[in-house]
Amino acid sequence: MLALESVFSENNQTAAFENDRWPVELVGLKPSKSQSVYYLNFSRIKLLWLKHAVKRFIFLQAATKSTSSCCSYINGLAHFSNFLMRQSTSHSPNTLDRDKVIAYMGYLVNLGLGTVARRTALLHLRTFHEIVVREDWLAWPEKALIYSSDFPKEVETMPRFIPEAVVRQLEQHLHTLPDYMRRLIIILLETGRRTLRTMERRSRW
Repeated sequence: MLALESVFSENNQTAAFENDRWPVELVGLKPSKSQSVYYLNFSRIKLLWLKHAVKRFIFLQAATKSTSSCCSYINGLAHFSNFLMRQSTSHSPNTLDRDKVIAYMGYLVNLGLGTVARRTALLHLRTFHEIVVREDWLAWPEKALIYSSDFPKEVETMPRFIPEAVVRQLEQHLHTLPDYMRRLIIILLETGRRTLRTMERRSRW
C-alpha cells in the first residue's frame, strides 16, 4: 500500500480526478500488454457524481486487484451509468433502491448481454455498493440491494446426439479412414466425449 500511496500522491489524485483517462501506472497497476490495456477510461460514465465515486472505488481496488479487474469494474459500472441516464439525466444519488436495481436487471437483459456479462455487471454493482456504503461516499441504503438469487443462472445446453443412421455409416467405413482418425471416432462413439475435449487429450498422448 505504501508503494501505491507514493505513486498516487495527493497532488496526483486531485489532478487525476479531473481526468477521465488514467495511465494504469498512476494507481500502481501494470499495463496489460496481452490485452493492450494501458489506460483506465472513465469517459463512458456520464453521471458526474457516479464517475467521481467510481474513481475513488478504482483507486481503492487497485491496491489489491489486477488491471483487467479494474477495467472490468469500470465497464460494468458504465452499464449502470447508462441505465440511470436513460431514466433521468439529473438522477440523484439518493434515490437508489431495490426497485431501481430490479429495473437495472431488466435493462441488462434488454441489452442482449449474455449470462456471464449480466452476472459480472450485477456482481460489480454489489461490490461497488458495499464499498460506497462502508466508506460513506454516497447516501446509499445500507441494506443489501442485490442478492445471490438475482444472478442469472447458467443455461445448460443439451448435447446433440448423432443420428443412428450416421453412426452406422461411420462404423461401416471405419476401415477406410487413417489410423489416428479411426481411433478418434471409436473413442467418441464409445465414451461420448466431445470432439474438442478428445483432441485436447490426444495432444497429450
